[in-house]
Amino acid sequence: MSLPPGDLLPGEGGLSPTQLFSTYQYGDLIHWGSKRDALRAVESDPFDSAWTRIQFLDAATALTHLYLGFALIVKAALGRPETAS
Repeated sequence: MSLPPGDLLPGEGGLSPTQLFSTYQYGDLIHWGSKRDALRAVESDPFDSAWTRIQFLDAATALTHLYLGFALIVKAALGRPETAS
């Protein structure tokens, strides 16, 4: 399958991870603030709505892995013993 030059696949050319966090946090999850209209625009198409939410969750998961990994590095650097979970 080839697309004509300049055409985007569904979901391409979307929001950056920073824009995704801002849009979902301040348009729906934390409160309905200034980003509510931007989120409504994305939600007008069912595919784009689902795809954008998946991109947001993927970015949140990646950020979580980064923070948890950094926490383990700091814990090891401080010489704290491992605790049983």
